[in-house]
Amino acid sequence: TKRFIDSEVQSLPRWNLNNIDMNSPSVVREVWQEQTIRRLSQLIDLPLLEGVLNCSKIVSPPSRGSNNAPDLLYTSNYLDREVLKAFKESQADVWLSAAIDLLDFLPDQLVVEVSRELPTFSCEEEGGQSMDDCKLLLFHVLDKHYGHMERKPLLCDSMADVYTEIMELLMNGKFERVLEVLQLTLKLLSASAREELRRLLEFMAAAADAANVKLHKEIENRVVVKKTFTRAVIQSKSLTKGKTDLLMLFMLDNHQEIFKIPGSLHKLVSEKLDDIVKHRDSSTTDTPFCQRVPRDTYTETMKDSTKNELYSLLKNIDENTKYPLKEKKRLLAQFYKGHPDIFMQYFGSRLSTLNLLEV
Repeated sequence: TKRFIDSEVQSLPRWNLNNIDMNSPSVVREVWQEQTIRRLSQLIDLPLLEGVLNCSKIVSPPSRGSNNAPDLLYTSNYLDREVLKAFKESQADVWLSAAIDLLDFLPDQLVVEVSRELPTFSCEEEGGQSMDDCKLLLFHVLDKHYGHMERKPLLCDSMADVYTEIMELLMNGKFERVLEVLQLTLKLLSASAREELRRLLEFMAAAADAANVKLHKEIENRVVVKKTFTRAVIQSKSLTKGKTDLLMLFMLDNHQEIFKIPGSLHKLVSEKLDDIVKHRDSSTTDTPFCQRVPRDTYTETMKDSTKNELYSLLKNIDENTKYPLKEKKRLLAQFYKGHPDIFMQYFGSRLSTLNLLEV
């Protein structure tokens, strides 16, 4: 499986690399984040940036598979992981490779469970029942970890606005834009969370394939995988179960593409870094993607906007001649119960002509 480079510095065009101060990786990271949000705001509406920015602070446990700290070498747990790595390298099986790669993010006790039980199977019999038993053992352990109801998802819920916009695009068939928005969204994740999500989706895609080991006697693999791992990927109150499932299926079908860096973002980052290196002030040419306002101002603006929208809604109910009288009364009654102040303000002197008991 092709692995996509996630390093900000490595993914820059070469002509810019020679001029970058390699001792300031934080500058490069900040530019990537700034330009990613800038591009994202060009594609979708971002009413609040706070949630988007907070997602980069959520990190996964460090991958234990690449930890070569001297004090961890040759410990029992380290050797268990090395045994599994050697086993993976001896098997030309995408399913097994994806599953064992994902074990890097699991706690030691679960890895030990796999390492100690695998020798009881004759996993060398490729394509046989024993190989299927090996895979079912791995699936069971991954289910233990990722299927936990209280586990926090890798895609944080503070980006609910982004998920809603993605679903709107998806429902309208704008798949290319959905792909780019997802690519940008995933670029905003911390490096560890992004890598764990990449490995999880890679495994899910392999396990969901009907040609692979059957995970349930009666339910097809795709459904089992979605049901088992969706909550580990996303738990958003802004999306219905149906929309969450649709988003998950899109991510699975495009699990390799969504981790690529869009060309539009490459261009923005390259230009910004070039401006920094050459001490050019790009603020005069950049189109601002947001304007900071005090929290009180934002709260007041939000209240005014909500009030205006509710007023428009009530006006539409009142003036829409297509509503039958009974339906109009029902809608007005609902509105009055929820927003009596706006209701009375709208009808004003006409309020005395309304029989609110009937409404």
